[in-house]
Amino acid sequence: MVEAVQRAVGRPRSLSDERVAEAVIACGFLDLRAPAVAARLGVNPATLYRHAAGHEQLVDIAVTHLVNATTWPSMDDGWRDFLERTTWTLWDVVRAHPGLASASPTVGMTNRALMRLFNRVCLDLIAAGFSTPDAGLATDLVIDLAIDSLHMREVLAAHSSETPTIDAWHEHFDGELRAVMHDAMHGDPSAWFARKLSVTLDGIEHVLAAGIAPAD
Repeated sequence: MVEAVQRAVGRPRSLSDERVAEAVIACGFLDLRAPAVAARLGVNPATLYRHAAGHEQLVDIAVTHLVNATTWPSMDDGWRDFLERTTWTLWDVVRAHPGLASASPTVGMTNRALMRLFNRVCLDLIAAGFSTPDAGLATDLVIDLAIDSLHMREVLAAHSSETPTIDAWHEHFDGELRAVMHDAMHGDPSAWFARKLSVTLDGIEHVLAAGIAPAD
């Protein structure tokens, strides 16, 4: 009886997607490694690999957890406000987890939670008066804008220590433009992104939503 209890005490808890996701998020997406995740879970790597076959599946599990744990905006005050708040919510989630924008280029196209979110945003835009193709294009534009902007920041940060100066390209720009681009690359990323998003939403409004009546 004592021997049986000792075996039970030494047996690791079974893995679940939630536990794996929490471990991945705790380890961080920068240079994510399965052995580090396994160590955080208190299991050997082979046990983890039976639950998640590799790096992309670890990222996929974590992304699903993050999407499902986030409160996403609803269509309360018109399509533009809804799309803007949705984009900023995505931006905040990705920015809060360095390395996530660059962790796996294929997960964004295959993750079921992200696809459900994309589908829901499209359906809400259709209900607001967008055609189906225009709803898909508008949603794709803002999601790409958020993730690609953060991805570029991560790429620059990753290579900044490998180059003599990350601003070597400044010599190719006029003085005033040089100052603008310096602020874009080194200033508050949310300020530059806010301007890009505003221009994108203006384009959506004038091209894709020109015939839609404004919200009351």
